[in-house]
Amino acid sequence: MAAGPSRRSASPFASITADATDTDTDTDEARRDAKRNAAKLEKLRVAPEVWDTMTDAEKEKHWEKLLKATKVTYEGRRVTLKQLAEEVAEEEKPKVAEPTLRQTPRWKVKQDMPSSRLRPGAHKQILLPWETDALPLDQFGQGKQWPRNNRFGHLFGGKADFTWGIYGRADAAEKVMGPSWAGMNPEEVLTHPDYYNDILSRANQLELTLMAIMGRDLPVKPCLAMLEGRVRESMRLMASAKEDRSMPQKLAELSQEDETAVAQLRGAFGEPRLKDSGAYAKGALKEGSHVVFTAGPEGQLIAEVISPDRLKDRRTTLLASIHNPNLTLAVFEQFLGFAPLNTPGKVAVGQGILYAANGFKTTRLMHQKNRLLAQNDEDQYTLKAPEVEVLPPIKDIFSLQDDWLEPVARPLLGGIRRARRAAHQMRRAAAA
Repeated sequence: MAAGPSRRSASPFASITADATDTDTDTDEARRDAKRNAAKLEKLRVAPEVWDTMTDAEKEKHWEKLLKATKVTYEGRRVTLKQLAEEVAEEEKPKVAEPTLRQTPRWKVKQDMPSSRLRPGAHKQILLPWETDALPLDQFGQGKQWPRNNRFGHLFGGKADFTWGIYGRADAAEKVMGPSWAGMNPEEVLTHPDYYNDILSRANQLELTLMAIMGRDLPVKPCLAMLEGRVRESMRLMASAKEDRSMPQKLAELSQEDETAVAQLRGAFGEPRLKDSGAYAKGALKEGSHVVFTAGPEGQLIAEVISPDRLKDRRTTLLASIHNPNLTLAVFEQFLGFAPLNTPGKVAVGQGILYAANGFKTTRLMHQKNRLLAQNDEDQYTLKAPEVEVLPPIKDIFSLQDDWLEPVARPLLGGIRRARRAAHQMRRAAAA
């Protein structure tokens, strides 16, 4: 590189040159070494305008040359700055024989770290307790849908078509469902059809969200045909008997608005919409993909799909937002209606909503055993102080046996002898 002007403060290497010439020069060899070192540094001097035009890689390479060319006296010996830096780094490395002490426990480190950083490349993410409590929606219940031709799959570890769960706002459930159903017998409420009709009619207020996770590669066309048929039937039932959807007298035809909504639902799960979502391949939804139906604030049905990739690569695709309350009600009726796809799952959701309607919280801390949550009123339950019973020592039980006491009997041998005598007497009585 070309040498620049000899200004001491023109470049960052002027101080290095000055320090290299001010070293120990007590001997002739040290003087000659210092002169050679100063000459090398002078050759590596770079003008400020040239330094500004260099790239980061060129600057780093030039610094490396400077560290190798600069010599200093350290502990009575001449070493380069490069060698000195390597020696210091080697000394600071932890040795095998040195004891290591973890100041913070591992569980505490994991607890303070966001769950998204614990397993960034995993397919699943376990939320920490306070992260779960901070979620806006709570899970009311879940169920599974098994193939019709696989009757014993759930007994022998077979794969379900999909696992579904219904989420909502617990505070809204207490507000809108509590006045009508709180305080009643749970068995009567969970078997009452009006209870589930009330849940469906308030789906937008509860912000009900249905999430289904595919348990296997699920063909889209037959499943969509089945869903469309059931949705059509539910919408016809609602149109014919709104007061009692369980026992209609005659099925009415769908209106033009409802037909358009059903067509939009069919188009939302068509191949053009699913092919770029990452959850669709060869006419089927991939195993592990998520399908989400949400009841919007105005009664609209929002359909989304989530790809089954790793968490960092997972994508969410909006399929449709259909503004038709009848369609929203019909979709959720397949899981909470008169003829649900999974009856145990329906009861589980109803139980969860009733639990929230009675004012109980659905946080994880409530489900931990042996945990008492203090209330902020006067009727809060407080534990009483434990009663400590003190037994005074009795010296008689530790005293040695006196001569006037009876000798200690041998219970084992005595019991054997008594059993033998009793058996002998029984045999004699039987012979007589």
